[in-house]
Amino acid sequence: MKYYPCCIVVADGSRARLFTRSARNQPLVLIDSHDNPAARQKTRELLTDGPGKTQTSDPLSSPGEIEEDRFAKRLAAQLARGAHEGQFEKMILVASPRFLGSLRSELPRTARERVSLELAKNWTALSPMQIQQQLDQMAAAPPATAA
Repeated sequence: MKYYPCCIVVADGSRARLFTRSARNQPLVLIDSHDNPAARQKTRELLTDGPGKTQTSDPLSSPGEIEEDRFAKRLAAQLARGAHEGQFEKMILVASPRFLGSLRSELPRTARERVSLELAKNWTALSPMQIQQQLDQMAAAPPATAA
């Protein structure tokens, strides 16, 4: 079992990358990645099982949203295992707003307690260097003051 001081999760409904780094201003190191191609499929493709067969769907959610929620559940289970096994001390979650909400709701309390920062931003298209720069800029910025 590997130990990482911080697990940085960058995700949206169709992709997740997990990074670590030994210290601030150190390069990010990719430790795992997941792809969810079903979230990128067209609604018609998600609703059919084959020629002439259609699946029923939750009337309140689109098929794409259902696939994203399933992906959030799988990712949350992996993060919960890592937290339980002591693979990381803290976690930073950077995810598209909807996916962040799904992921947050799926994380058990023991894993949520390790979250030190949440950002409702979609950084999945950014390179590891760009993600690192964004995080470093945020850490260097002075804290916001209440008016």
